Amino acid sequence: MITAFAAAQHLNFDFNGGAYSGPAVFYVGFRTSGVELSGNGYARIALTADTTNFPATATNIISNGVEFVSATASGGSWARADEVALYDAPTGGNLWYWDLLDTPFTLLETRFRTFAPGALQIRMI
Repeated sequence: MITAFAAAQHLNFDFNGGAYSGPAVFYVGFRTSGVELSGNGYARIALTADTTNFPATATNIISNGVEFVSATASGGSWARADEVALYDAPTGGNLWYWDLLDTPFTLLETRFRTFAPGALQIRMI
């Protein structure tokens, strides 16, 4: 889902001729019930906004074009993630998009998770 922040960026550009510059890098984060995970080695995953990581689309859906990998859980397991979110900074920053995960997951200590091309889909409606 597009957040109110991101929607305002697009609408002001489309309808008011406002300046628009999307993030140069999106940071993939994971949340549970709207709260971002933290601790135990958790970190957002940086994906440069380019046609390699996000190939151009002719539809209302864009997805990742390359595999990406989470940080490794250390010092314990991560909390169960049930949402994925895209931010414009490695910590803090603005939330642009988020949605529920098809399959929630808990990353166990010493483990990491790989996401195949096409696993992350951003849909504009």
